[in-house]
Amino acid sequence: MSKKICRKCSQEFDSENYKKINEYGIRYGVRILAKESDLMNQDICPDCFFRMIKQTFDSAFEDDGEHYDA
Repeated sequence: MSKKICRKCSQEFDSENYKKINEYGIRYGVRILAKESDLMNQDICPDCFFRMIKQTFDSAFEDDGEHYDA
């Protein structure tokens, strides 16, 4: 098994076991298709990967006080 250190949180994670991705995707209500190689090349653990996605969605849908007509 190949262990890596996440460059964001410094947590050690198993780079060969990405079954957790489905669990995290369901937890955050996000369905993202990500290649293992993309995650492994970025050295980001599944926790941080989905935290980044969640933050992106949260910030995209923040109420900025503006009201737009459809």
